[in-house]
Amino acid sequence: VKAYCGIPFCQPKPCLVATANVGSHYNKYHSVFSLLPSNTTSIDFSVRLWNPEEWKDGELRLALSSVPLPSTGSYMRTQKTGIEIVISNYKSGITPGNDEKSDWYIEPRLLSGTHWQDLELAWSDDFISLKMKGKSLYVFTK
Repeated sequence: VKAYCGIPFCQPKPCLVATANVGSHYNKYHSVFSLLPSNTTSIDFSVRLWNPEEWKDGELRLALSSVPLPSTGSYMRTQKTGIEIVISNYKSGITPGNDEKSDWYIEPRLLSGTHWQDLELAWSDDFISLKMKGKSLYVFTK
């Protein structure tokens, strides 16, 4: 994790978390735990790639879990404690469970190293959706 000012061409964002996409599959993730009020139905957040040259490899994984412990997406699915959302330029969506088919959505301009992408994640009992703020286009709805 680098300091806030270590990000090239950075514009201020509140609650900034910076991670470098380096290391092996098991140690390249950075976790931030946030307890949301039980009546929360959406969160707004902004993402930006650390290195603009890695636009095709950049990936964000967001875990929503009922258990506040570090875990992988596959473990959460098998234990039925949460879901993992993948956001990238080559596929975005919810990682499928053991008996589910994968529904990946492609939005090639979703992640950028030159500007912040504002996103809204919303959910209810029936659906979960990811939307680019300021656009009527949903990245996915499930």
